[in-house]
Amino acid sequence: MLCARRSAHPWGPEFRGAIWYRRNDGAHYVYADGLGEGRGLAYGGGWAASPDGMWMATVSFHQVWVGRVDGQVQYKLGGDASEGPCPADPRWSPDGRWLAFWEEPLPAMYVCAGDCTGLGHLAAGSPGEYPTWAPDGRLVYVVGDQLFVVNQDGTGLGPITQPSGPSASYPCVSPDGTQIACVVYPSRLCLVGFDGSNRRTLQPDDRVLGAPAWSPDGTQLAYIRRLTYTLCQLVVVNADGSDASVLVHDRDLEGVCWVAPAASPAP
Repeated sequence: MLCARRSAHPWGPEFRGAIWYRRNDGAHYVYADGLGEGRGLAYGGGWAASPDGMWMATVSFHQVWVGRVDGQVQYKLGGDASEGPCPADPRWSPDGRWLAFWEEPLPAMYVCAGDCTGLGHLAAGSPGEYPTWAPDGRLVYVVGDQLFVVNQDGTGLGPITQPSGPSASYPCVSPDGTQIACVVYPSRLCLVGFDGSNRRTLQPDDRVLGAPAWSPDGTQLAYIRRLTYTLCQLVVVNADGSDASVLVHDRDLEGVCWVAPAASPAP
């Protein structure tokens, strides 16, 4: 269910792009001002839209798939598989050339090219979860209760937060590289500086489901709020925690990706 908001026309000067999300029947999008929505292809779980809005990366049947949103081209990483380690949470690099993901249940991180070739292990010997990209091409990820950063080639590994802090998951780096949005135990949306300083809670009483997504200009965040076991909302909030607005209210929502105006689907 689309929740209307008062705003400019989607293609007016205040147009802020489109937010992709997933329901049981596939990928959908809603304009960030709430004035329109649409549907893409039926993709599996743990998915992400590329920065140009042309490709989707997803996980299905223990494999990473990459496909154009128009369904014309598809790539698959690995052979047929129905058991063993399961890839999770693919994330595109800022230039759209690379994908990072991790495997469950034994957390290991990998990077491959956007066409699912050139698979390589990331940060060998340091298991991690939820890798995501910074604007400079480094990756931020989670080990235990800490956030770490590492170069794409596995060098330059270092901690961002200290082990004494609350458990964090689903990091997402701001477009300017200065802040990291993450979900902190139990399920709260928080921000922390890229240097680990200035941790603060944006939505203290929310039950955040999965990773948040930054707006292209870094002024807002989108996330999924779980209301009941099945009922959810897609929420947009300012980066200072103010003016939280519900764009979509429906069942079984997950996986938000915010693409720039130039990459957004046409109305």
